[in-house]
Amino acid sequence: MTQSLENKRLEEILEMITAMAALDFSKRIDVKVNPDDPLEAIAYGVNMLSEELQNNVIERRRLSDINRHLEDFAYTTSHDLKSPLHAVQGLVTILKNELEESEEVSPEIARLLEMISGSVLKMREMIDGILEYSRLDVQSYPVSWMDSEKELKEIMELHAKQNVKIILDTPMPALWFNRIVFIQIMDNLINNSMKYCKKNLCEIHIAHHSDGAEHTFSVSDNGPGIDPVFHAKIFELFVSLPHQEGVENTGIGLATVKKLVENSGGKIRLESAPGKGAAFYFTIPISLPG
Repeated sequence: MTQSLENKRLEEILEMITAMAALDFSKRIDVKVNPDDPLEAIAYGVNMLSEELQNNVIERRRLSDINRHLEDFAYTTSHDLKSPLHAVQGLVTILKNELEESEEVSPEIARLLEMISGSVLKMREMIDGILEYSRLDVQSYPVSWMDSEKELKEIMELHAKQNVKIILDTPMPALWFNRIVFIQIMDNLINNSMKYCKKNLCEIHIAHHSDGAEHTFSVSDNGPGIDPVFHAKIFELFVSLPHQEGVENTGIGLATVKKLVENSGGKIRLESAPGKGAAFYFTIPISLPG
């Protein structure tokens, strides 16, 4: 390649890199692959990089559109589903009042009406859970310094009951994290332990350690434990454990926890076996302001 051609090729490469820096990935250099010519190889590589970046931008825009449409769909669907539920609940209330006034309500009819009311309430909780789940976007939540021990003690006060004992086994750290996300994660895990523990005293232990790269929190209990066959399934949306009599569960809480943790750059896992309680471990990458 002559000096003039080399200069021309360099100018084309620089122009294309400048365009890419301005997020314009539409330009291409007319080049034939010549392994013996470094400039031609560089030009070919810049073409490939620009094409890959253009595809990434297109894909991100497509995913952004999909996410926006999904949120709109979730909101519309939740509204459309709630309307008939309100109507059913209203009709049940009217029917109960009519029967009570006429003194014609039998125990069986009363039981059926309560079942209908309970089903409507559970459905409304599921719809609210779906809507909240669809809106989870940790990336948009502001972060600041927070005292995780202070937040945990406030959660513990909210859940204070005679048959529940929540213990902090280790000191808790200051975190550069979103306070609401941390509270949601911990509150859901503590609620999950309380919901399934049928012992006279439900003990929940919370601990923390750090390896310098990430924080690891654990929430463990003395509940019935979970068969390993269900360890992955319980983090899926609408999945609840079988054979849990008397436990009302929408199957959204642990799915929400998993999404919050993973969207924060962490991971969550479960250690448990039948009759040996359950221990949930989740990580938060250590990050600092700036």
